[in-house]
Amino acid sequence: MRLVSLLLLLVSAAAQGQEMIWSTPQKITNHTFYTNILGENHSGIYYFQTSKNERDRHILITALRQDMKLRTRKEFLQNKSESMEKLVLFDNWIALIYSVRERNSGEVLLKAKMLDPDLNQISEDKLILTKKTDDHRTDFFKVYPARDRKSLLITVAKTSDSMYNNLEMLVLDNNCKVLKKDLLTIDFEQDFELARHRFVNNEYFCVLSYTQKDGLLKREKFKILLEKDLTTGKTYLHKLYGDNFITNHGLFSFDNKTKSFNFTSFYYEEDTTKPIGFFQYQIFTQQDSAKQRQLAFHPVFMNEIFGRARNNNDMKTLYLMKTVKRTDGGDIFICERREIDEQQLDDVSMYGVQQTYVRYYYYYYEISVLSINPDGSLDWHKVIKKEQISLNDEGYYSSFGCQVTDDRLYFIYNDLSRKSSNVLIYEVNPDGQGEGDIFIRGSELDGYAIPKESIQISSSEFLVPLIKLREGFTLLKIRS
Repeated sequence: MRLVSLLLLLVSAAAQGQEMIWSTPQKITNHTFYTNILGENHSGIYYFQTSKNERDRHILITALRQDMKLRTRKEFLQNKSESMEKLVLFDNWIALIYSVRERNSGEVLLKAKMLDPDLNQISEDKLILTKKTDDHRTDFFKVYPARDRKSLLITVAKTSDSMYNNLEMLVLDNNCKVLKKDLLTIDFEQDFELARHRFVNNEYFCVLSYTQKDGLLKREKFKILLEKDLTTGKTYLHKLYGDNFITNHGLFSFDNKTKSFNFTSFYYEEDTTKPIGFFQYQIFTQQDSAKQRQLAFHPVFMNEIFGRARNNNDMKTLYLMKTVKRTDGGDIFICERREIDEQQLDDVSMYGVQQTYVRYYYYYYEISVLSINPDGSLDWHKVIKKEQISLNDEGYYSSFGCQVTDDRLYFIYNDLSRKSSNVLIYEVNPDGQGEGDIFIRGSELDGYAIPKESIQISSSEFLVPLIKLREGFTLLKIRS
């Protein structure tokens, strides 16, 4: 196996056959405090960085070639009246969608800056729309790239008092030319919010949430999957609850084989926060149909994670992290246990003043992988043991990244329970058998992976961001 690396790395048996390619580390400063990975297109890999205090201006974009060598790095939006709305990665270029607040004229302009693979402007900035308003603080625009990278959707709120209804909708092509205009009007009696937005096959999906009040104390939060077909203009509301159950945050996915948009979540009995199983809602985008099902937690799954003496508080630590559709129609559910411990401490300052402060401990426990047959029966279940403990960092280096290939699941995570801080890899095959080992030795890395910000860019490639304490931010591409 060929390794292209700036480090001396020890590769485990579980990583045999994988190629690792590193980008050149970039020092972290206040100006490059936050990093966001855009992904990969035909020309290379792109990410952008912003300062700690300003997330929507002074956007530093880095372009890497396929071999992770630096192509170029440039900064955009240095004018204080400009604010980034979204960076959209198309197959052959990037669109920087930004707004300009012109207070003298009482207008907000929405523009697009088109950038080639070397981050040079392809043409003059394009004016998408002009909005008349005296409110220059509200963010009226939301931008949602299409899944196929051929178009994007922009929603525009009319006023700051109506951010979730009567939205103007603009569909743009990959040259940021407006193809279609529509209006999203939701006939709903109660106050609601919209979140978790997706734009797939010319359809807009989001989760509508509202709170149902019953008396003074009882309040239940319900969710509805909103579907807006931008070809026909029709809007559909799909209930994500039933007569005796509700759902929580949930995950979105798209199944290429069945051309279906899917929502997967835990479901709960009403008036409880104890999950009792998996809920799936599937919308078939080419058949104008939908179906749902509930899969109660299998006893084997529950006993292996929590033991037989589990209680309701134990159940609250379980989180659904990822779902994978099997080729035979079955499902793989990947969960993780985690919790936060808040400790209030008293101290006396050097001046004799009593002070109170709070410590937050973040605990990330085992990964559980549950494979379910198409008929709902249990195929296999695997538990990957880990214990990650950190203080006051919101679990930034905890949790895991998951790469899905044709015949394997690979889990990448930090070993935070040891001083060496090794990066570990665990491989699971289609029969549920697995093995794990050290992927990168901490003594050679001198830093940490950021596994939960990893992204899969193809069926065989995976990007993992890392922080090297002395050198700064770097990206690792793993090829299977």
